[in-house]
Amino acid sequence: HMLLVEGVIHAVAGRHAEAELLFRKALAEARGTAPEFRARALCGLGFALSDLGRHEESERCLESAISMGDKMGSARVGIAELLLLQGKEPEKALALLEAAMKIKTSGQALPERMANKAWALALMGRQQEMQEAMATALREINPSLRPVAASAHWRIGKALVAVQRAAEAMDHFRTASQADPQGHNGALSRLELERHGALGG
Repeated sequence: HMLLVEGVIHAVAGRHAEAELLFRKALAEARGTAPEFRARALCGLGFALSDLGRHEESERCLESAISMGDKMGSARVGIAELLLLQGKEPEKALALLEAAMKIKTSGQALPERMANKAWALALMGRQQEMQEAMATALREINPSLRPVAASAHWRIGKALVAVQRAAEAMDHFRTASQADPQGHNGALSRLELERHGALGG
């Protein structure tokens, strides 16, 4: 359990290679433990591999986590995000996100999941529904949970980029960067600002 917690801490801080090693070590030491624990470790590993750009390995881990029992819906979200990052099969991504939200719709998971839903809808060209999902995500953000807030704002930014609303997207990327300057989503947002020539704006 401590290895799992350490892996999550490294992942949130953007240290994905270290997180991968910790999740793998947790899995190696988890033989014979409850499937629920192994599913959580596999899910963490899947997210770390996704962040390292190893999408096929990530998907295998997340599919295995689902087969063991995705009790929080996180593995489904992970596969949806893989699809969104690659800009493909947004319909499948949306279905996975809606399934995940039937499993867990409350707490700090909701802003990120609704922001991902907005991203999927944006890729599908369903802008009115995208706007509604964005509004829900923004309403549910707790600014004191800075990594969670950054995560939601980065995803909203990606949704807005997908529908060519770049100026609004930059505002969300800046908010994400300021909310979690040392974390993973803050770093991703700075990359987006740099890519769009808005880093100093």
